Amino acid sequence: MRLIIGGAHQGKLDWYLYTSGRSMQQVADGETLPLELLPDRPVLNHLHRWVYRMVQQGKDVQAAMERYLQCFPDAVILCDEVGCGVVPIDPVERQWREETGRLCCLLAQRAQRVERIFCGIAMTLKATEEDVGRGDKNTDLARPGGTEMGQDEFPLQVGRFELLVVLVEGIDFFGVEPMAEMMLPQVPDLAVDSGIINGMLLGRVDT
Repeated sequence: MRLIIGGAHQGKLDWYLYTSGRSMQQVADGETLPLELLPDRPVLNHLHRWVYRMVQQGKDVQAAMERYLQCFPDAVILCDEVGCGVVPIDPVERQWREETGRLCCLLAQRAQRVERIFCGIAMTLKATEEDVGRGDKNTDLARPGGTEMGQDEFPLQVGRFELLVVLVEGIDFFGVEPMAEMMLPQVPDLAVDSGIINGMLLGRVDT
């Protein structure tokens, strides 16, 4: 199973269809599909809207998703990020946001791949060792569309994996060490070097 997340109108579905070669005929739309039926296609778009409609009718979202995954264990699920911003006053809106967040956490835990799309650019958050080993063009974290590294990307070498941190000029990360510990909690004995280059904070993590 594969989970693709990102903000609204960031090109998630367009990116997936382009990179996978699939068509809209294989996509179920969570905004319009009948709630009395499970999605009947291997790609489920607008998961967040499906969850919202389920919450409105008091349906068990996680149970419905489990049944869907039993029918399509290799499903590709696309969902808008809804957890940021002001907490809604409407209790239904709050429940919807919480249900969507919890469901995405469960899906991410089970998924073989998790990707985030921002401005049409893919960032791989989770991938199998097989994907990394064969150099999948969409496996590297924050590598735009699998292209060559740009001048604003700084590589972090960690064991067998290459992680890339996109550097944004003018942002204070409050030191590299907390960021490295947050990103790589499973890597022991981190050695961190940091410096300011062209007004940007860089950090290199070596095992």
